[in-house]
Amino acid sequence: MTLNRFFLLASLCLLMLVSAPGVALAQQHAAAQSRAAAAISEGQYREAISILDPIVEANPNDTRSFMLRARAHEGRDSYARALADYRRVLQLDPDNSEALQAVTRVSERQNTTTRAGLDGLRLLVEANPDNLQYRLRYADALYNAELYRDAAAQYTRYLDSAEGTPDVVRRYLIALAGYPGDNAIGERVAARALTIYPTDDDLHMRLGYFRYWQGKTALAQQSFEQALLLNPGNKEAQRGLDLIRNPQQAAAASTYRIDVLARQLRDEPNNDDLRFELIEALVEADRFFEARQNLDRLPPRYRTSAEWQRFDARVKAGLQRSAGPARAFAADRLLADLRRDPNNDEKRFQLVRELIQYGRFAEAYDHLAVLTDSQGQTLEEEYGETARWLDLFVQVDAGFMRTTGASPIFPVDRFTYLLRAQPSNDEARYALVDELLNRDRVVEAFDILTAPGYLDSGDERYQSRLAEVTEARQQVVQANIARLEARRAANPDDPIVLSELSEQYLVAYRVEDALDALALVLQRNPDNLNVRFRYAEVLRQTGRFEDALIQASFLA
Repeated sequence: MTLNRFFLLASLCLLMLVSAPGVALAQQHAAAQSRAAAAISEGQYREAISILDPIVEANPNDTRSFMLRARAHEGRDSYARALADYRRVLQLDPDNSEALQAVTRVSERQNTTTRAGLDGLRLLVEANPDNLQYRLRYADALYNAELYRDAAAQYTRYLDSAEGTPDVVRRYLIALAGYPGDNAIGERVAARALTIYPTDDDLHMRLGYFRYWQGKTALAQQSFEQALLLNPGNKEAQRGLDLIRNPQQAAAASTYRIDVLARQLRDEPNNDDLRFELIEALVEADRFFEARQNLDRLPPRYRTSAEWQRFDARVKAGLQRSAGPARAFAADRLLADLRRDPNNDEKRFQLVRELIQYGRFAEAYDHLAVLTDSQGQTLEEEYGETARWLDLFVQVDAGFMRTTGASPIFPVDRFTYLLRAQPSNDEARYALVDELLNRDRVVEAFDILTAPGYLDSGDERYQSRLAEVTEARQQVVQANIARLEARRAANPDDPIVLSELSEQYLVAYRVEDALDALALVLQRNPDNLNVRFRYAEVLRQTGRFEDALIQASFLA
């Protein structure tokens, strides 16, 4: 074929494709879906999601894209997002049995996430018993799950080695008050904390109750009076003082009302009347953050009730009044703000900077990449490509290395973020390739290693890794081919299997087999434009321009 003939055919093919831009775009999306499906089959869920996101945005009625992305989200244990995509499939195709089964399956898994999360944190603490940040995270998780005795045990271990902030100590004291028998420990903890935070009226009030429960009436009175001296509006301190001054009232109510209600709710977590009573007590004590949490734990059916709306209005008003400067550290103040408004990304970024400043690197990383807002989204998912997120991550990672000599961050994530921050960092790139290979994530390793413009192809380190990656990639491809051929033997006409098999054949340099698989799909379904486009593309890439032109004519 002459050169002029080649350019003529290529131009004609291009004109045909341009004349049908919608068809060409559909082919691109189909090819992207195939790449996403391959990534999912290899466990590369994040990569699959990044491929599918723009397709879903451009094609909001494409059930296959939603189904694939739902599988990827499910693979990452992002159950809320997986459910959203599966339900979108059912909106588009109500009889989709796979989506129906998936909604049931994912819903059940989501319900066990809290317990699984606690188990994961427990294992993390057991594997790293000296890591105080892991222990604090575990204690807080137990506290939030209202497992107060277990939470208190973890707070005890944490405070044996660290100076807790007022917020941490307060949660510890609430946990101790959440079950009977440890009032003496509560007294010691509150007294020790007051040597560090002597002007905290809440700590004085709690010390008063721990003393009162032990029958130390005179000392309890001193604590309540000191709390009221510091804050005349401390209603629980006033209630405690009234109990001491009125023995008859004390006989009728011999303990701290809020903590009693909290203990009762632990035994009866579904007792909504009891929770409303606790909310009322919390509001009367100006403890609006905790009242907000308990309001949100009530079933949605109460949102339209007069009682729920009345408390909601009182809590909102109380939170607005208490929005001024707090006595706690800036980080704890920001944490309180985020409990009230978990979707405030600017507050979360500010919190990360404060945590870094105080050397609380594990908490900083959690807020950067682990903890989610009310939509189930982390800062990393929304801002992970931005300079400010990457700069904070580099500071956190450097803090880990400076203080402990090692980083607890999952190595693949760590080197991925470091490489994003500095794409020319050869050491990070090679380290990421090595970590991916160690985990059999060969496709990603190949893409990272061969990314154009960064690594020196003459570098011995590059050459050795390229040989290793190429060999490993072929092993993965051969395994995929064997799996797909087994599926093909069971169902020779399955177009999805044949299409995926053709892609694997191409990676294995089995071009004729790839073309045969694509031709077989077209033989069964000549109107499959996605496959015909891919068939024409492979023909063109292998120099069969006249055949490619014939296939392109069907797309015009």
